[in-house]
Amino acid sequence: MELLVVMGIMAILAALLLPVLSRARAKAKQTSCLNNLRQINLAVRLYADDFNDKVAAPPGFYTSIEQWYRYQELVKSYAGRSGGPSPSDKLFACPADSFFYSASGYHNSALCGTPQTGYSSYIFNAGNLLGTNGYPGISDQSLVVVKVPSKTVLVCEAAAFTPFSWHTPRKQDSEYRFKDSRNMLSFVDGHVQYLKMYWSGVGEAWQYDPPVNYDYKWSGN
Repeated sequence: MELLVVMGIMAILAALLLPVLSRARAKAKQTSCLNNLRQINLAVRLYADDFNDKVAAPPGFYTSIEQWYRYQELVKSYAGRSGGPSPSDKLFACPADSFFYSASGYHNSALCGTPQTGYSSYIFNAGNLLGTNGYPGISDQSLVVVKVPSKTVLVCEAAAFTPFSWHTPRKQDSEYRFKDSRNMLSFVDGHVQYLKMYWSGVGEAWQYDPPVNYDYKWSGN
């Protein structure tokens, strides 16, 4: 009887501790992701300092990585990295990146686990590269002339573009994009914040600036 009582108490304690441990693990992943973005942001700024204050590929530059992620090939040496993209380089991998959403639904794999992303979870604010649709972004733009550097995104989690969240995941119903999902963003002025993303119900989050009550913007003007 005493053994059963002890086992019951242990089961209750375990049930109480599991949510606490889960929150602690989630917080640790957020902190690691924040530190990654701080280092990447600094590397991007150092690169820009050497290239007319712009993040733009030089003539003849080629990589098979998707265009959103190509910046890392330009800046990685400024972060003390060398060689090609590698899944062993954890600087560019958010520890919470273990799934993603797309128009085809939920994918039980990490974005940073694929060669197309350069094994990266982080994306450059380069929506303006996509044709003549007038999408916001700061690729090829001088960072000096960005009007609100404290609100203009430089590099962020790829999930922010959709948007969904690796840190506070939600179950998909009929939609793979989620209003007010929370993501880690780094800004032109160098700071990093964990913020909620705006989704209007149309397109994806990177295609338009949010309302003024949100603490970020994609455009540099």
